[in-house]
Amino acid sequence: MKTHYPSLENIYNTNYVCKYKNINEINIYKNLMKIKNNDIDIDIDIESELYRLDLLNIFQIDSYKEKTISSTIDKIYDNFIEKNQNTSILKFKKILSEASQLFMSTDEKFGLTILYSYEYLDSAHKCVCELIQTNSIDENTLDTLEKEF
Repeated sequence: MKTHYPSLENIYNTNYVCKYKNINEINIYKNLMKIKNNDIDIDIDIESELYRLDLLNIFQIDSYKEKTISSTIDKIYDNFIEKNQNTSILKFKKILSEASQLFMSTDEKFGLTILYSYEYLDSAHKCVCELIQTNSIDENTLDTLEKEF
């Protein structure tokens, strides 16, 4: 299903699947790094590197650009969450409030930003993809995210 807001198609990749917690992807990346750097001893945090790549791919950017990411998160919140009274979105808003409270805030938009941190990215991205594609979030997808708090 196409997104309701075509302008988001160029700035948010709803077809992307996060790799940073996938053990197979981690092993593939480790092997690639060994092949590329077999003459030097490197010790990098593969999961962190994959997280960074996931974030770039989700927001369809080549390098970290805070303004681009913030602007996209604002558009997602403003277009899909702020005034949406769908039951699943109300539950998602509760999760956003819980996320913002981790930093002594009550701002739901700030909570959405927090969900793009390492701990929550994969589950949050699934929720946002469903939200953009269907204007709703499946109960199981929400439950997975909620369990992370």
